[in-house]
Amino acid sequence: MINQEDIKLLNKRPVYSTYSDKDLFVNRTKEIEELMFAIKNNYNSLIVGNNGEGKTSLLYKIFREFEDSTILFPIITDMSGINDKYSIVDQLINDLLEKVSDNDSVWDDNELGNIISKYNSNISLRYVNEEIRKFSYVETSESHKVKLIYLEKILDHLESKTGRKTLFFIDNLSNNPDEFFLTFGTYRDYLWNINCQFCVTCSSLTFGIINKPPLSSFFDRVIKMNPFTQADFEKMFKKRGVIVPKLFQFIKIFNRLSPRFAIEITQNIIFNEISEVEIQKTIEILQGKMQSISDSEKNIFQYVLETASVSASDEDLQKSFNISRSRVVQILKKLEEVGLLDSNKSQHKVIYSINNQLKFNLL
Repeated sequence: MINQEDIKLLNKRPVYSTYSDKDLFVNRTKEIEELMFAIKNNYNSLIVGNNGEGKTSLLYKIFREFEDSTILFPIITDMSGINDKYSIVDQLINDLLEKVSDNDSVWDDNELGNIISKYNSNISLRYVNEEIRKFSYVETSESHKVKLIYLEKILDHLESKTGRKTLFFIDNLSNNPDEFFLTFGTYRDYLWNINCQFCVTCSSLTFGIINKPPLSSFFDRVIKMNPFTQADFEKMFKKRGVIVPKLFQFIKIFNRLSPRFAIEITQNIIFNEISEVEIQKTIEILQGKMQSISDSEKNIFQYVLETASVSASDEDLQKSFNISRSRVVQILKKLEEVGLLDSNKSQHKVIYSINNQLKFNLL
């Protein structure tokens, strides 16, 4: 087997949080070209892809391209862990102020200081009474209206001082479709008119739920992540100094295997020293089981693979695949019957997850 000292790169993702991992980035030439075109033409962009397909890595790569821009002021905003839908604008403001604080020429002046002071002291609504009229069509709390107004004020001030327009790169917002819809649907008209651009990641499953008016019209460009080819996977693992026998047979079994899941399978094979004989046996078992189910059943199985567990009452699943709850129940039971899933009762729900033996062999 491969020496474990030689596979440290397997644990790394090509996320551009540091420059040390940038050489791990593979492919995405088409997606990069589309995003660069959209940003340079002042479009709001949405990056759509399955879990683990590299949306975050792509977002960071594009972010790094604009770090030294004299026209745009790029800011990364990670929305993971944001559960309160009214905290989204707070996060945008906090990240914006943190970035601005690094720039003394912008930060150290009375005008911005006054804006921040009034924002932090939760000023009376009378101060912005006239501007609140902009929100006559929006049903939301008065305090949230004030937050949006201050976001606009800070953005305007930033451009007046630097000549650069703010470009928000927003990641992990699509974990909560309601928050996503509130931000870019309910506030669509207002966000269209404030002085910034948005480049946002979104899972394919969430996109199936939120892709409706008014949110669907907010983004000028929707960039969809293309599935990795075998050549892409070979290049990805070559960069990590790893070649796993028969890995590509696993890849061919699934309709669409994400780079992250391919890495997880590879890690398991190496760390647990699974022999080629055992790998081949698992491949044959999987092939037999996958051949016995329909394409729609394969899609649900892949969904469970990527999300770890699911219940028939999962509304995101139903909306994403446009199927009824009864049909989801039918499919999950079929996948259990053929030995792809296991089920356990948790309170009033039946939770389905990957069959334990398959999980051991795969993950």
